[in-house]
Amino acid sequence: MSAFVWHEKESRRTAHQRRKQEREVKAKETQAFLSSVANGVEPPPFDLLVDQNQNERRLHVPPGCMGLVIGKKGEHLKSIEKTFKVNVKTQKDESSSDNILLISGDSAAEVAGAVKELDFDMRTIEVPKDMAGWVCGKLGAGVFAASASDLFPTFNLSAKGPADI
Repeated sequence: MSAFVWHEKESRRTAHQRRKQEREVKAKETQAFLSSVANGVEPPPFDLLVDQNQNERRLHVPPGCMGLVIGKKGEHLKSIEKTFKVNVKTQKDESSSDNILLISGDSAAEVAGAVKELDFDMRTIEVPKDMAGWVCGKLGAGVFAASASDLFPTFNLSAKGPADI
């Protein structure tokens, strides 16, 4: 028996119908996800569903995290807009150094899903001065290993006490 397996060529019409069905399945999966967010099956860590007529939300983003939200060449924001069918605009907050993401959509469920996807968790952990070398590792290997394992790690190291030279 030969390794060659004969496959019939798919016609343009059949390929079009197959792609159309795939798009419909993907749209149904997206709607199911949005309805699960709206129904409280997977409750968000913050109060999103107070007002069901809320088709617009504002997120305050620290200046150091704006690149994570936008993504490389804006790919992350584009994927959020495409997945949840919302519009995301960035604005500069005049009162502080934060940026504002304005998320608007046709339904509150779509906006809630997009906000949940864009709301990153940020933690600052203070490391004692004598442990900073242990955390970083040789040539920063510990920091690089942590950044490879975590989705968006940010390290804010601060030393307390007199500086050693």
